[in-house]
This record gives sequence, structure tokens and C-alpha cells, in this order.
Amino acid sequence: MTRDQVESLLETFDDDVDAWRERRRLSLGGSDLFPIIYPEDIGGYSSEWSLWANKVHGRDADDQSLDDKDWLAYGHDVEPGIVAFAGRKMTAEDPTLKVVPYRNAIFPDPGGAPLHFSPDALVYRKPGWELVGGVDAKRVNVFHWKHAEVADQWGDAGTSTMPRRCTVQGVAGCSLFDVPSWVFAADRGTVPELFPLLPSDDDKAALRDVATTWWQRFIVGDEEPQVDGSNATSDALKALFDSGSEEVLAATDEDLDILDALRIARDAFDAAKGVKQGLENRLKHRIGTAKGIRGVATWGWCKGRKSLDADPFCNDIAAAVAEAWVLPMLLAGGMDPDEARATAIAEARLVVQTSRNDNTNRGEPYRRFGLTRR
Repeated sequence: MTRDQVESLLETFDDDVDAWRERRRLSLGGSDLFPIIYPEDIGGYSSEWSLWANKVHGRDADDQSLDDKDWLAYGHDVEPGIVAFAGRKMTAEDPTLKVVPYRNAIFPDPGGAPLHFSPDALVYRKPGWELVGGVDAKRVNVFHWKHAEVADQWGDAGTSTMPRRCTVQGVAGCSLFDVPSWVFAADRGTVPELFPLLPSDDDKAALRDVATTWWQRFIVGDEEPQVDGSNATSDALKALFDSGSEEVLAATDEDLDILDALRIARDAFDAAKGVKQGLENRLKHRIGTAKGIRGVATWGWCKGRKSLDADPFCNDIAAAVAEAWVLPMLLAGGMDPDEARATAIAEARLVVQTSRNDNTNRGEPYRRFGLTRR
């Protein structure tokens, strides 16, 4: 497509946020597709059920208001600067490219599929102004605030290593605009870094098929996605249903089955908390009494990333980890007890010792096992 053809499809809403949201309900955007592709990931911004509730009922638990979310407002405000930086860098490497920003715009799928996309910028090639790709700006610390693990999912600049949510979004952009590549400009606290994504034609076609099938099944059809245990679904339920009603309903057999399962789950949860506390106390005791430690060693969850600096400390931590986590898993798998114990200690010591000696991966045992030396 040329720039004129692309912009003939353009739908703009200026500052009319309500109209923009209402338009988004009419099809699936690039950011909508992650819970459809990865429904098992219940830690994201949305779930299949919350997405369905938004499209069908128009209730959005996460209203994305900039008024009461400073982190979101900041990310929204700095995105044009990130796009401008990416544009300068891309055109410096290839002067035939032109990066054109688009703000608060929606592009519907030219093929009529129930898809739309709102890119931060599109990339054209002069002199014919042929569309060749797109750009999306990401403030990585914003992702980190919402998802503690996401900041570590970005790899080296120039690679396609990025969070799966971004990968899905990039494939969606390439599929809708029928372009070979999409670039993510990620601000990770320094100057933005560029992460190109070049999905295969099979990936683009597969994503389109999955999205279209989901839309036909749950939006056009009368099915409803499974209600899951994600925070996104909990928030959507609060937004959709009135919690102040005092109406009493008679429980059905299915309701009673769910209540029984809930009681069992609560009992199991309480028992697991006791096991967890016991393991934590054992680790505290072992770390506190470990020999060869300079200073005081305490236990905590991911509160430090200093490397281990004493072999006795490494060995004792490895033994504690082996006893608490690795050994039970090996025994559950049917391994001989003596062999399981030796294997568990060897594997745990290897992880701890390797992390200690690898300066590019300092502190890995803390993140993996929740151990902190102060």
C-alpha cells in the first residue's frame, strides 16, 4: 500500500476518548490479541473474559484514564519523542525511509477481518511512499511497574527478543498492513533502543485466523469465554456487575459444585501456606547459621542482587535449596532416594556456583530462589 491508500483508511478521533473507545469495541486491536493467543497467561492487563466483556458490554475495568495514573500519563507523553528518535536513527541508516507518526488513530483491516491497529508510526519508502513497516514506542519501566518480570524479557538491541505481548502486537501490525517488519523502540532508561521483528507469512496468517475464529465464536456467536482467576477478570467483573445488590438467588447444582470446589481450594491454600512458612523458616535457619559468612546473612524475596562471595556460603545455600525444592521433585518422580539426594545437591550447587562466577548474570540465585545476602 502507498501512503495515500493507507491514510484513506485512517479513522481519527482527536481528543474524543469516548468515541475512540467505542470504535475499538467494534474489532480486535493489536493489544487485544495477547490473551487470545496466550490464554494461560493470567498475569496480564486483560484476559479472554475481560476482553469479551469489553467488546460485548462496553465495560472496561482498566479505563486507561490518564488523570489518575501518572505512570501511564508519562508514557503517553514521551512516546512521540521515542518515535522521533527511532525515526532519526532509521533514516540515518537508510535515507530512503520516512517514519510518519500517527496519534490517536485507528486503521481498520483492509481485508475486512475484525481487526484494527493503532500504530505509533508507519514507515514508508521514498520516492513512491510505499508502506514497508511500522514503529511502536515502549516505556519499559512502565511495563516493569505493571509486570515485575517484563523488564528482564527485553534482550539486546537489534534483536527480536522482547516480551511476548510485544511480539504478538508486532505480528498483528505486520499482518494487518501486510508489511515484512515492525520495529519496537524501547526506552529502558537511556536512549531508546530498536528491536526489529520480522514474522513469517505463516505466523501472520495464523494470528489472523486465530483472531477471526475467536471473534466469530465469542462476539458474533453466543459463547462466553471461561471465567478465569486473573486480576483482569476480577476487575472486569467488578466493573460489570453491581456489588450493592441484596437480591438473594437460589443456588443451582452447578453453583453448589463450585462452592464445594472453592472450600477444597481454600483448605489446600491454607495447608500450602503452612508448608511455605516451614520451608522459609528452614532457609532462614540454615542461612543464619551458615559458616564462613562475613557479616550478617538474612533471608528475603528478591531484595538484592549482590553476588555470593564465599564458597561455604554457596555450598550451604545449595544444600538448603536442594533439600527444600529439588529433592522433593526428584523423589516425586520415582528416583532412588540416595541418587536423588546426590543429584539434587549437585544441581543446586551448580546453579548457585555458576551464578556466583558469571559476572554477566550476578544475583541469579536470588531471583530464582528468593535469597538475599545483606
